[in-house]
Amino acid sequence: MSAKLLSEPHLNQGIEDDRESAFYVLLYLGLLYTKHNQISQKLDTYLEIFNYTTVAGGVAEGGDLKKAFLVTQGHANALNFNCHPMNDLIKDLRTTFSVRYEAPPSEAAFARYENMKLKPDFADALVDHPAALYEVHQNTLQE
Repeated sequence: MSAKLLSEPHLNQGIEDDRESAFYVLLYLGLLYTKHNQISQKLDTYLEIFNYTTVAGGVAEGGDLKKAFLVTQGHANALNFNCHPMNDLIKDLRTTFSVRYEAPPSEAAFARYENMKLKPDFADALVDHPAALYEVHQNTLQE
């Protein structure tokens, strides 16, 4: 289940939740059935991502460790599968899904981005603009 649905159980499930859930299935199966650099004690820390819950107002919630895996670099960067395409896939999917849990660029950044789009001289600079990256990642979730 996506971190967003675990942390906000009242939300309706969308395609982005389904895709994020599939990512966690891939990660879980990878941790259990493929070779990687985590020894059994540390493996338990990674597997806790899938079981962590809290109770707030009598409702079980979770997702904090899933969010942390997507957004922070610590655990995620320490994990390396012996299969390099798997590492690349995990990294790309983390980048795609992390946008759901990071603060969006400021309104001023979006305004500058919109102004830059109107000027052909800035086409090369648009690719790495924070608002452009945010927009691309948001669109990727919907495709």
